[in-house]
Amino acid sequence: MPPGSSTSPAPRFKAYTNDDNYAGVGTWTKIGINNTDYNDQGAFDAANNRFVAPADGT
Repeated sequence: MPPGSSTSPAPRFKAYTNDDNYAGVGTWTKIGINNTDYNDQGAFDAANNRFVAPADGT
């Protein structure tokens, strides 16, 4: 294992949106990812649309 790596498994999740999202051509749009099929370590916060690493280096 490389120096500084964690012995715990890497975070694993599958997240998606259930809303109709429109992104216009030539614009930046934040898409809300608000559901998960699996989120084993709880690393994806669907309420806030954020991935939160459980430890440094992951």
